[in-house]
Amino acid sequence: MTHHLYSILKQYAQSVSDSFTFSGLLKSILLLIAAFLAPIASVIFAVLFLIFVDLITGILASKKEKQRITSSAMSRTIAKTFVYCTTIIVTHVVHKYLLVGFDFPIESIVSGFIALTEMKSILENMDRISNHSVLKDLILIFSNERERRLPPKKTKKDE
Repeated sequence: MTHHLYSILKQYAQSVSDSFTFSGLLKSILLLIAAFLAPIASVIFAVLFLIFVDLITGILASKKEKQRITSSAMSRTIAKTFVYCTTIIVTHVVHKYLLVGFDFPIESIVSGFIALTEMKSILENMDRISNHSVLKDLILIFSNERERRLPPKKTKKDE
């Protein structure tokens, strides 16, 4: 009986000591970080997606133009990812802990500017790939569609 009790206590002591190991501490820290970032996770994922699309379209544009793809160009993407994510996290901290009660969504505004920057870069890459302005083509398509759907404007002659 005492041997069984001793083995149970030994297992318990081992499980408690495992939580104080480096890997246990690292898991706890990562869990805390994940819980803290949960409210802005979708924003971070959206920005990461836009950075990824920018990277892919940039590579395709460079290949089309027969430019070399260098590691320094790729490292700019890594730096940009770090800066953008850090900026979003810092604005979240400022909004949540320093501007308590201030219901102005600064995370949304900052991430919106980041998204616009990335979308502009993606459109520029698409222009390079297609050799014409994709945005201008989209505007023309939608403006022609709009003119076809709406009734013509009345003039003074029509009255």
